[in-house]
Amino acid sequence: MSATAGLAARLRAALETSRRNRDIATQTRADYARHRQEAERRERRDRDGGQRARPDDWQQRLGIQVRGGQAWEWASGKLLGPVAGAHAGMTPAFGLADLVAGGRAKASTHVAFTSGVVVITSLDNSRAISQAQTDVVRFNALAGACRPAGAHDR
Repeated sequence: MSATAGLAARLRAALETSRRNRDIATQTRADYARHRQEAERRERRDRDGGQRARPDDWQQRLGIQVRGGQAWEWASGKLLGPVAGAHAGMTPAFGLADLVAGGRAKASTHVAFTSGVVVITSLDNSRAISQAQTDVVRFNALAGACRPAGAHDR
């Protein structure tokens, strides 16, 4: 083996080692970021007393959280009012004819509280719309079950 071939072999080995070290550093940064996010999620859950709903929870699609008979805005955590007497609804989906041609269906949900506060959430795909239809029924059933004793519909 000539001196030039030996140098070339050492250079290739050094480049391969450098590449492996970069890959390890990149993976380490990604692992650190993922672990940090998980730690922040656990910290938030502990701070909220485990009451916070999961991101895939049906309440998020309506833009609210229900805790202890009260409703809170999902994004800000602002108190909206009691669930008793509240009503959820949904606009009809439009754009369904375009769905076959690759378009997207659109609709929105709304939750109205006795205090006059209304929370509106936009939906922009058929799966979210079909899930939201179930969510609206689920919320209305929950709100009906939360009515105070002695309250009757007129």
